Amino acid sequence: MTAYLTIEMANQRISHAWKTTIQETIEGDEKRSALYTWPRVRLESEMLVFEDEERRFIHAHLWRDLHNLWGIPIISDETSLTAEAAAAQAVLTVGATDYRHFYDGRQCILISDWESYEVATITTVDSGTQITLSGNLSATWPAGTKVFPLYICRVKPEQSRSSKYFKLNEFSIVAEESFETVRTFSYTVPTVDAAVYPVYNSLNLFLTKPKNPITEGYRHPYTLLGELGLNTSFSTYDDTRIIFDRDFLITSKKSVYDLLDFFDAKQGRLKTFYMPTWMEDIIISVGFGSADVTITTKELYLTSDEIVGRHVYIRLPDGSYVCREITARPSSTSITLSSAIGTTVATASLSSMLCCFLYEVRFNIDEIAFEYFKKQTLAQTTLSFNKI
Repeated sequence: MTAYLTIEMANQRISHAWKTTIQETIEGDEKRSALYTWPRVRLESEMLVFEDEERRFIHAHLWRDLHNLWGIPIISDETSLTAEAAAAQAVLTVGATDYRHFYDGRQCILISDWESYEVATITTVDSGTQITLSGNLSATWPAGTKVFPLYICRVKPEQSRSSKYFKLNEFSIVAEESFETVRTFSYTVPTVDAAVYPVYNSLNLFLTKPKNPITEGYRHPYTLLGELGLNTSFSTYDDTRIIFDRDFLITSKKSVYDLLDFFDAKQGRLKTFYMPTWMEDIIISVGFGSADVTITTKELYLTSDEIVGRHVYIRLPDGSYVCREITARPSSTSITLSSAIGTTVATASLSSMLCCFLYEVRFNIDEIAFEYFKKQTLAQTTLSFNKI
C-alpha cells in the first residue's frame, strides 16, 4: 500500500546521497571506494495546513501508513501541462522537463488538488516539453494541471505535527527513497560539463564562488607525552590537514543541476578536483608583464619546501583567470610560475586581483542538500571539502 502526499507544501529540502568508504594512511594518503551505484534521494517536506479536512487527511495517513510506502512529489521540479492530456492518451505536453527529476523508468504525478491526482510511470522524457508514459491516463487533465516527479519513499518511524495557532497546523515529513524491489530504471553517472567546470592539470575546476564569510579549519592531532619530567609531543600526521565548509547561493535551476550533476559525477567523496580557497593567500605587490614568470609578492612566510609544487588560481582585473604551478621561490617575496600569466597588469590595478592557492580536494560529505526559496528559482546549500 502506498500513501501519496498531495497536500501543498510550504517548503521542501531535497538531497542526493552517495555512500563511500575511505581508508587513510598516517601520511594522509587515501583509498576511496564507492558503495552506491546511483544516488539515493532524501526529502524533508513541511506543510502548513489550515483546513480541517487536510489536517485530518494527513493525520490519518501518519496514523495508518507511517510504516508503509509513501509517494512524495518533488515540489522544486514542478511543471504544468501546456495542453490538455485526455484520458486514454499516454503523452504529457508540459512547460519544461529540463533540470528536473523526470527520468525514464521513474514516476510522475499529476495533481489538480490534494484529492484529485493521478500517478504514472515515465517511459521516456522525449524532449524539453514532452513526457511519454508507460500506460494511458485514466482521467482527462486540463492545461495548467501541475506535474511533479514522484519518488516512492520510506518515512522515518517518528514524524512530527505542531499546532501554531487557531487552526494552523505544521506537519514535517522526513523520507528516504525506498529500495525494496529490483529497480526498473537505469542510471548513468553524469558527465561533468567542461564548459561549467573546466579542466586543469587533468582535474575539473570547481569555481562556483561561495558566500561570505569564508572559513577554513586546520587539523593536526598530537599527543603530549610526559609525566614528572620534560614533555615531548608526538603525532602520526606528517602534514596539517585542512577541512573546510562553504555556503553557496544558487540563482537558477540550471546552476542547481550543474552542481548536482557535478556532485553525482564525483560520487560524493570518491573523486577529487581543484578548488580555489578564495582567500588572499599570496599578495602580488608589483605589476608584471605578459611574459613574466617570476612575480614579486609581499612576505610569503612559507618556505620553499612548503610552497613549491603548489598550484595557484589567479583572477585578473578583467575577471578572467589563469591557473599555474609554483615552480620556485627565489626569495621570501617572490615566486616563479610554471608559465607566464600572458597578461600585463599595472601595479595600480593589483587591488582588483586575487591570487590564492588552488587545492586538490574531494567532497568531505556523501550527501548534498538544497533548500529552495522564491518559487524554486533560488536555492542554498552548504558543502564540506577535504584537502588532499
